[in-house]
Amino acid sequence: MKPRLFLILTASILTLDTEAATLVYRGIPTGRVAMERKTQIYPQIVVAGRNGQTFSIESEVWEELKGEIGGFDISPKEYDWIWLNGKIQCRGLATRGRLVDRTSYFEPYRKNGRIFAGRLGEVWVAGAAKMRGRDGLFVPSGFSPDDELQVQPRCDDPFGNTWAALVDGELKERGVAVRSFARPDRWLRLDLPKDFPTGWVGMCTDDVGFVWIAAPNALIQIDPRDPKGVVRIEKISSAARITSIAPLSHRQILVGYSDGQIKELIARPQEKTEFRNVLQLSAGSIRAMHENFDGMLWVVAGANVYGHRLGKREWKEGKRMPAGNHDNIFVELGGRFYSAGGKTYFGWPASQWVNLDHLWSFHPNGGWQLEPPMLEPGKAYSGIAKQNERIWIIGGYFRAEKGTRATDTVEIYDPESRRYRFGPKYPAARGQIVALNVGERIYAIGGEGNKVASPEMFSIGIGQSRWNPEPPAPGPVTQAAGCVIGEKLFITAGPRANCPGLFVYDTTAKKWSTVKHPTDPPPAAPLVTAWRDEVWVMGGRGNSSGVKAVWAYSTKTGKWRQGPDLPIPVSWGAACSYRNIIMIAGGAYRDEAVGNYFNSDQTFFHLPQATR
Repeated sequence: MKPRLFLILTASILTLDTEAATLVYRGIPTGRVAMERKTQIYPQIVVAGRNGQTFSIESEVWEELKGEIGGFDISPKEYDWIWLNGKIQCRGLATRGRLVDRTSYFEPYRKNGRIFAGRLGEVWVAGAAKMRGRDGLFVPSGFSPDDELQVQPRCDDPFGNTWAALVDGELKERGVAVRSFARPDRWLRLDLPKDFPTGWVGMCTDDVGFVWIAAPNALIQIDPRDPKGVVRIEKISSAARITSIAPLSHRQILVGYSDGQIKELIARPQEKTEFRNVLQLSAGSIRAMHENFDGMLWVVAGANVYGHRLGKREWKEGKRMPAGNHDNIFVELGGRFYSAGGKTYFGWPASQWVNLDHLWSFHPNGGWQLEPPMLEPGKAYSGIAKQNERIWIIGGYFRAEKGTRATDTVEIYDPESRRYRFGPKYPAARGQIVALNVGERIYAIGGEGNKVASPEMFSIGIGQSRWNPEPPAPGPVTQAAGCVIGEKLFITAGPRANCPGLFVYDTTAKKWSTVKHPTDPPPAAPLVTAWRDEVWVMGGRGNSSGVKAVWAYSTKTGKWRQGPDLPIPVSWGAACSYRNIIMIAGGAYRDEAVGNYFNSDQTFFHLPQATR
């Protein structure tokens, strides 16, 4: 496929007011640098070289690895993967901090090579015949010593793809390849211009899905959504060379230069690229940058480490989802949160809707993982609840050649055995059902079938084989979410429900009532969860665009209060509360950098007690 090429020779420069950076540490040795991803407050730093070293700002202690480090990466699963003295080794909590040799599992045919650790635990080693899969099993990598160009995986994207550089025998970059989760059997090579820059200093994915490559005098933008393989080359005319790039939370990328400058890049379709000045350091070239989930930017400049606060963050970022997703709803079981399927742009090119077949789960301390695929493949927009230590997946839409088809099936998943079985069929074929628990009883409300939205509600208890009818909601319930406080259901509904803010159902009195939202009209398709005695209604769609506003309704006082705005104007996403934390994940919003809707792969946390 031939990519389209845009050459932009000029860019506007804006100034961003910043506070001075704080010098944290002196004496970082020379060599290639890697920093830990968005997992902890203080990053770990790995420096390659003949005397490899690691360093944690929190402990301010160097550790000698006693030898030459070739490739290295730090997995979101909190493992270090290091190619040390010709051996591929890992260390983490399970190894009690000790290096464990894993060379034989990868079957390397080269002495040293780059390592890339993906978001779900997969590990690629350039020059190895095997790779570690997301399930922990080792499978063929697709690399061969006979290939003219060597494949070096560098980053992944929100569409389930892994991106790699193609390098020659002198390790000069000669191309770009992509491998889709949906097509794990092959690497697809992008056709690039003959004068495509080489000598890359970095490759990363930004928060709206673009892949960025940095060369000393150019920035390259690739859009995985475009079936024509859109490529944008931004020539840099300044005397300073680019020496580093890194993703910037809620935006695109940071660019570091040889003269100590750090700038934010903003690229929108059909507009000139902007660069905003973020920081100027005098210690030397910018060797590495890393933004932690709390908004602290850590920088290795010359031989020094600096910390710089980018801004106050009410919502902290957590580990990324397996892919961007929307219309995904959470249910909690045993301290783990489960979400069924969803619908998103997926694969390469990410230009068509795909229904996701798997149950996803998240643990606050362990991140995301894929559970086994559902019994019925291609099902999205299912309701999800729990009963008797099992997950119930209710209804949904099947993918079809033309349009969608609703189903009345119920699947029951046992997290311990990781197996499914079919449960009592739902009374109607519907997708977009809101399923909630009061004790062990499941209440399923609304949904849509044959393009007709329903207000109907049914419930089922332990040991029952049929769903029982309940009083219908005051209006049709689609694109909706809800939560439970005490024995009452609180539901926000989509634009067709004529809901003033909340539909409230008292399961004891078996009566519905309504609560008016502070804004008129209330947001459509917001994220909803319960925290203590409050119903949190977050984001959603306003009259013409997404909103970031957060409102909390007290069931004790009957009053609303405003909470901290969301980082992004997201709708149709998942929300939950656990102990003293509120978490949101996924959802969709319109982004100017994309020029269309983007399904988010981000996870955010908030501590409500800090604002009370």
